[in-house]
Amino acid sequence: MSNWLQFHIITGLVGPFLILLHSSWQYNGLAGILTILMLVVVISGFFGRYIYTAIPRTADGVELADWELEEKIQAAENNIQTWLAAHPDAALILESEVTNLPETSESDTQLVLGRAFIDLVDRSKWRRLEKQMGSDLSVQFNQIRKMVQTRNVLERQKRSLAFSRRLLSIWHSLHVPVGLALFAIAAVHMGAAIYYATLLR
Repeated sequence: MSNWLQFHIITGLVGPFLILLHSSWQYNGLAGILTILMLVVVISGFFGRYIYTAIPRTADGVELADWELEEKIQAAENNIQTWLAAHPDAALILESEVTNLPETSESDTQLVLGRAFIDLVDRSKWRRLEKQMGSDLSVQFNQIRKMVQTRNVLERQKRSLAFSRRLLSIWHSLHVPVGLALFAIAAVHMGAAIYYATLLR
């Protein structure tokens, strides 16, 4: 599924680019409708891809079950606690940031659609902490940073999982029909082009 999605994304970018070149930036008649529909499908595809990545999956693209997500969160938490016990000096600086789970004030919509902004704020916070740690603890700092960020992302995904699934379902019910309409109009356009350019000569 993961490989198929990558193939779908590549063809979904290359194909529209070729259509735009073929149209010579003219948007008249049926060809114009086809081009506009194509742009709608491409833009909605980017949106769908963003929602898709909000749902935790395996490396093969298979969606994680609730219990698998819980196991991953628990494993991440265990790794953090083990690291803190092994690095007491760094733990004094990082303990509050490490032990605190992500804030619960965000709505499901913010957790899914605004997660890029949440990640940006999180990275900014960790850059400030890195300055406090000093260069001699940079390796250890990067270790704990990755573990905490992994746990926090999993926690946010767990809280917003139901909403992400519902949003992806709604997107899918809109993206597919528009895509089918696009292919139907494209078939009519190609048929008309062949008829008028070849058969009538």
